[in-house]
Amino acid sequence: RFLQFEVPYVQVLPEGLKDQTQITISGEPKPNAEKFAIDICKGDNIAFHFNPRFNEDGNQVIVRTTRIEGVWGPEERELPFFPFSPGKPFEVSVVNMEVNNEYLLHYSHRIKELHQITHIQIRQNVVLKHVHIGM
Repeated sequence: RFLQFEVPYVQVLPEGLKDQTQITISGEPKPNAEKFAIDICKGDNIAFHFNPRFNEDGNQVIVRTTRIEGVWGPEERELPFFPFSPGKPFEVSVVNMEVNNEYLLHYSHRIKELHQITHIQIRQNVVLKHVHIGM
């Protein structure tokens, strides 16, 4: 039996992040998944919102954005490929923006103070198997 974390999942980061910190998340979208989200947060603000959507008006997209003081910023949606499938395991490296060891995208972060990042949250239609935060 695989270890599974309760979703929604929150990992508090008492010392924030450092420049070379790697965040690696392993999981599996549920078979009926519509979407799931990985949020890197600074208090109530979301420094980086990573939101794979399996069927948004017939398209598969990964929405990336930031939320500051309750206001969502512009969305980035362009991708070379969509790496997720419901029911299939994945591994995401948030800092390098790789999925299953393949480079996916670059995100221009709008909140730059990594040391002020307070927590990571993972929610919606995903089975969460592993979260690693390290150098």
